[in-house]
Amino acid sequence: MQNLVRFFSLLATLSLLAGCATSYQPSGFGGGYSEMALNQDTYIVSFNGNGFTGEGTVQSYLLRRCAELTQNKGYKYFVVVTGKTSVDTAIMQTPTTVNVNSSSNYSGYGYGNTNYYGNSAYSDFNVTGSGSSSSYATINPGTQYQVNKYTSRVIVKMFKSNKNLPQALDAKVVLSNFQDK
Repeated sequence: MQNLVRFFSLLATLSLLAGCATSYQPSGFGGGYSEMALNQDTYIVSFNGNGFTGEGTVQSYLLRRCAELTQNKGYKYFVVVTGKTSVDTAIMQTPTTVNVNSSSNYSGYGYGNTNYYGNSAYSDFNVTGSGSSSSYATINPGTQYQVNKYTSRVIVKMFKSNKNLPQALDAKVVLSNFQDK
């Protein structure tokens, strides 16, 4: 029965965690994007993922935010001037559990007889008995797992035209990769 309970607990936990990756959203408790203006056409843009968001997803969401920001500011192209993706790694431990089981069986029988003769009493007792007891403990030390939280940060410069900028990315083309996703 305990194994069945553990199985369903694990299944429920995995189901919840599957939907826990950081979604594309403004920065909040579970991660997201943010930006800071350095001047009119240059921004620091970052995306923070949580422990369930992979490095590729974080970088993809960052690129998406750069393209959206470029269009929102009235530009058509952008260049990533500099950028970096970093990871914060932690080791997590599930709790230790202890299960204690014990059982016992006891039985007994007693007989007593007292006879009185004058001022004297004579007693006769016949007692039998048995018993058994067993107990054991199962200790599950928990599980360790590694959690990686990725952060990607870039400085982007935005342009109205890509003339003399072959490395410039077209914001419209970049955003077309995210439609229907």
